[in-house]
Amino acid sequence: MITPANISATLPNIIQEVEGEKSLYEKLQPYLEEAERWARNTFTGETVWQLIEQRSDSDTTKQVLQQVIIHDAFARAIPNLDVILTPNGFGIVSNTNIAPASKERVDRLIDSILDNRDDDIHQLLVELPKVEGWTVTSQGEYFTATLFPTLSITKILPRPDKYKTRWDYYQFLHEKMVVIEKALADKYVSPELISALRIEHVNGAAAYLRNNLINSLKAVEVMLIKNPEEKQEVCHQELTMIVDTIRKYPAVFPEWHSSATAQLYDPPIFENKKKSNGYWF
Repeated sequence: MITPANISATLPNIIQEVEGEKSLYEKLQPYLEEAERWARNTFTGETVWQLIEQRSDSDTTKQVLQQVIIHDAFARAIPNLDVILTPNGFGIVSNTNIAPASKERVDRLIDSILDNRDDDIHQLLVELPKVEGWTVTSQGEYFTATLFPTLSITKILPRPDKYKTRWDYYQFLHEKMVVIEKALADKYVSPELISALRIEHVNGAAAYLRNNLINSLKAVEVMLIKNPEEKQEVCHQELTMIVDTIRKYPAVFPEWHSSATAQLYDPPIFENKKKSNGYWF
């Protein structure tokens, strides 16, 4: 999937290689293969990968996927390359008279490359739902398991130092969001409705009131992750208002009204019959 032209387009500040040297493409080859396997297993799955691979080079999804792979491969390769950094860009040392860049500068370069990769991952996750069949792959099901199917939440919540990249932080947050959304579904919104909202959200297909509900639920999730103890009462009040809205519009939220969760807010009326145990006069 990756060609030398792709690398030049994605990493434009590469100093031209000297004639007779191995090209950067050749030096990156094993890392590109590793990055391709990672991207295929993590984001696309085999079938969707093949569909994207067959698209033209001008296709946005294909271009973004290529950028993810190249940035990831280069970040993997840098520790094993003697990198030089100049005002004009970066290059690979092949002359014993040129000293490689310091560890600090190399680390900053890796961080910068990985940050670019994470921007690409975010954009890839915006594009992938447009590929037929992606949402039902195991990879698509992972990202559509919450109302945050892209890396957007990593820009909302400050990243602790222990997470090297936004992608690492997203995976941690994803686990928390899955647990939070299950609790919100069971007690307030219903598993049926929240599942439908996730797919509509990732496809950009939610109607006005349903989109408002999605945004309200996402705001509650962020509050619960930021301050799980302090915000409990505020979130309960917000969720109660959300349920009130859902109850007012049965035609807009039919999944909720036919769910077991709805029964929590509409207990059966007790009929006073002589046959019943505990009959009251």
